[in-house]
Amino acid sequence: MTAKEYLQQAYRIDRKIKLDTEKLAAARSALYGKTVRYDSDGSKPVPCGNGTESAVLRVMDLEERLTKEIDELTEKRREIECAVGAVPDEVQREVLTRRYLLYQKWEVIAEEMCYSERHIRRLHGYALKNMSLNVRF
Repeated sequence: MTAKEYLQQAYRIDRKIKLDTEKLAAARSALYGKTVRYDSDGSKPVPCGNGTESAVLRVMDLEERLTKEIDELTEKRREIECAVGAVPDEVQREVLTRRYLLYQKWEVIAEEMCYSERHIRRLHGYALKNMSLNVRF
């Protein structure tokens, strides 16, 4: 695994969390309007199980998965912060922090740090090399 791939892990987990959050919101909204059917008059066959119960179980499952993913993201961000902290140059650390922990775009990083975008990309390359020397992935 390269330094860049290592650093991108937090972003991937964060995107997964956002997707699962959207799934959870959809599952919760699907709960509204569901009714429990207690008995049948015999005119229609009653499917096995309860639709409301299965919907609630799905929501609970998604909530549990989301909690685990958030814990995973927290741990991964902590690891990445330590790895970035091992880079000796302060400017390079800032570039890595802005890119991989704050998820900023190159243009924003360049503007915030008062450098050209080309120079930021150059600093990023140096930072990745320095990180590869100091940290094992």
